[in-house]
Amino acid sequence: MSNALVIDDHPLVARGIAGYLSAGCGYAPVELAFDRAQAVACLRRAPAPALVVLDFWLGQRPAVDLLQHVASHHPETRILVLSGDEDAKIMLQAQALGAHGFIKKSDPPAVFAEAVRALAQRRSWFPLLACGDGSSATAPPLATHGLTARQAQVLGMMLRGESNKRIAEALCLSEPTVKEHVSAILRRFDVSSRAQVLALFSGQLGQR
Repeated sequence: MSNALVIDDHPLVARGIAGYLSAGCGYAPVELAFDRAQAVACLRRAPAPALVVLDFWLGQRPAVDLLQHVASHHPETRILVLSGDEDAKIMLQAQALGAHGFIKKSDPPAVFAEAVRALAQRRSWFPLLACGDGSSATAPPLATHGLTARQAQVLGMMLRGESNKRIAEALCLSEPTVKEHVSAILRRFDVSSRAQVLALFSGQLGQR
């Protein structure tokens, strides 16, 4: 069985998710964390969780710091973000920061199970980025948000602080091509610098 970690500041919700992961999805053990400190403590223990289910909002702040921490320190861990918000911009932000899937808290258990199954199979799950009836939920067309799939990859690495040179090496692109993608991303979000992109994606989405 694979292990999992549920991070949610509502204990009742967290325990419900953990119970479903255990009984309905076959994960064991399933640890719980109700705040950032508990989450970091759990993540420091070995082995790293195969799956992290993370509430996008912890307290009054988005949990982008934890999302980035898991993505950078535990690259093999699959990350499923959940939120009561249905704004596709939040889903795009989660994806850019390293999440592999996103579901709404209002989704039925069957959808949750399907998302968990997709992540376990190394697929992604971003239904709000799909077109039409959502049939392409596991292959989101980011171009509908003004970003190509390649630009989304570049954006994700930008948000992790990677230089143009490092991005070029990782994606097998030339530096001029990376610069073109960066310029397109800046135009897409109507900003003029990398710092402004980082600020935009650092959780400055207002209060819940």
